[in-house]
Amino acid sequence: MSTPFPPPNRLLICDDHQLFCEGLKAIIANHFPHTEILVANDANECYQLLENFSFDTFICDINLKGSNGLQIVENSIEFLRQTNIIILSGFIEEYMLHKAKKIGVHYFLKKEVNIEGLIAAIQGHPDNYLPLQNPLRPAKKKASLLSKQETQIVKLIIEGKLSKEIADDLKISKTTVDTHRRNIHRKLNTNSTTDLFKLIYEGTIKL
Repeated sequence: MSTPFPPPNRLLICDDHQLFCEGLKAIIANHFPHTEILVANDANECYQLLENFSFDTFICDINLKGSNGLQIVENSIEFLRQTNIIILSGFIEEYMLHKAKKIGVHYFLKKEVNIEGLIAAIQGHPDNYLPLQNPLRPAKKKASLLSKQETQIVKLIIEGKLSKEIADDLKISKTTVDTHRRNIHRKLNTNSTTDLFKLIYEGTIKL
């Protein structure tokens, strides 16, 4: 950003830790007493607020129950084109920064950021964005390795659903789901849901 923003008229915080949200809200209110601050504690509530209100600033965590902040930004970008988008995460990896820049996030901060750093991001300070340190190498596409049903299962895994819930949604047995999950990890050379998230953010898997 080339120029600082004026104090936001309306700001949205999305994080599933209510106590953290209240603390963050109090800090922001102390620095911007005339700003209307709304809070969403899950993705559905966040989507509803983004669709019904305009926000000057949007602060969102990455790890949310059943979703993640980067997906919310990407899915809601039509409502966020005039919004200062800030990701506030417990951890940062290069592939996350790459995805964040690609979808239009302005600032990517760790939750350990001090108050001055957070306020600088809300004000649009030009030096507060964390750039990529090294260019990413193109990822080898792996989506074609998965069957149609395996791709469906990956989508449901990313949504935070358990094997029993996936089985109910797809009307198959939990044993079949567990077998598919093992095959998915074998084909993609992954060991966890976090690994699957990483492949999606890198663009290796297209869902």
